[in-house]
Amino acid sequence: MHAPSVRTGDRLNPYLLGALATAFLLRAFMVAVLLYTSGVQGVFSPDAPEYLAPMHDMLRGSFSTPNGPELKRTPGYPIFLMLTGMAGNHPLLTVTCQILLACFSVFLVYRIGVLLFQNESVAVLGAGLYAIEPISIFYSVLLFAEALFTLLILVFVYQVIQYLRTPSWRPLLWAALGLSASVYVKPIAYYLPVFSAMGFMFLPNSVRVPARLLRAGAFLGVCIILIGAWQVRNHVETGYSGFTSLSDTQLYTYNAAGVLAHREHLDFFAERDKLDHAAHPEQANWTIAQRLAFQKHEALRIIGQNRMLYAKLHLRGMLTALLDPAGTDMLRHLGLYPTIGGLESMVVNQGILKTMWWVLVHKPLVSMLTIAIGLITAIYYVLAILGMASARKHREILIVMLLIAFYFILVAGGPAGMGRYRYPIMPIVALFAGSGLAKFIASRCQGQISQAKIH
Repeated sequence: MHAPSVRTGDRLNPYLLGALATAFLLRAFMVAVLLYTSGVQGVFSPDAPEYLAPMHDMLRGSFSTPNGPELKRTPGYPIFLMLTGMAGNHPLLTVTCQILLACFSVFLVYRIGVLLFQNESVAVLGAGLYAIEPISIFYSVLLFAEALFTLLILVFVYQVIQYLRTPSWRPLLWAALGLSASVYVKPIAYYLPVFSAMGFMFLPNSVRVPARLLRAGAFLGVCIILIGAWQVRNHVETGYSGFTSLSDTQLYTYNAAGVLAHREHLDFFAERDKLDHAAHPEQANWTIAQRLAFQKHEALRIIGQNRMLYAKLHLRGMLTALLDPAGTDMLRHLGLYPTIGGLESMVVNQGILKTMWWVLVHKPLVSMLTIAIGLITAIYYVLAILGMASARKHREILIVMLLIAFYFILVAGGPAGMGRYRYPIMPIVALFAGSGLAKFIASRCQGQISQAKIH
């Protein structure tokens, strides 16, 4: 049993069109539910004000806050908001554009599947699974940067696979452009150019070593120039040489706070607020660069003194990013769960398994949604593992895609880990799950044929 060829003459295969239509309709339906339950505010994420403020300042000719140049948020998503309707206060227009980005991501999953598996049926199945994946549906309709960021990461992945299959300069440079653009949207990909360049030093095997080294250096050089330009801006305007202050403040108020809370058996969020609002009179005349340097130094000192404890917390955060169904977050946006408080503190302090058991006993609505999404996620993972076995003959590409997925889960670790952080890896999971589903369908059909022959 196979899906038909993706193209019939000049017409797109209806299976692929069906996947794209399903992706659009499910996300449009989610928007309708949010509007019904919470009004237009339902599509606003907790992070939205931090993107909207610099967007409005950009309309006035600067990228800043009342306290000075903006260092926390990078300009990628504010520019997207400005160009898609938020400049005129039209959030639903912006959300519609994000839905279209999500649909294009579904198409890119299909294109990557064709390159990887050389099998259009498997590619369509992967695209279809990504179209209906719950995390991708929900967060693509909120004013979060995830939809735009993931699209750019998929552009990067597509160009990398093009380069591995047919080594040339063009896909390599497009990969550098796509990855650099993604860093401006979400800085979580900041270190990925370095790891990617290291990979290009060894892959593809068909390219001689001197040429691989030259191309890896060129790829990294393009990324450094494009990404470093923003760091130069930060340094010139504030003296801060980092790409975003968010990395230093989170290291201090999340990672270090998590270590202190667990070491002293305190509530994580109480400890986070304590660090965030700690009085340091000597800092009154410090520059913002000096305060950020202090936070980074203190965080590294605390983590360095508690390496094993932090390693445990970081691993827990990675598992949370992989396994957390994000049911409470969804219910919160639907107006069915408290806006303030909830399970975040319990997850951080007691771990996801104890939290899930408490939810099962005390919160039936949360339990049902959590179990449903958890089962769907588990099915995707099982099918993806099955699909990886089918991709062994494409070992180079398989390794690269797994390393990219591992990178995002690795950097998502720590006390701040949450289910939303697996958004960028779900296209890769869905793609391999499509391969696993194709293998499962083929085995079932073969079994039915064998039984028919016996009878």
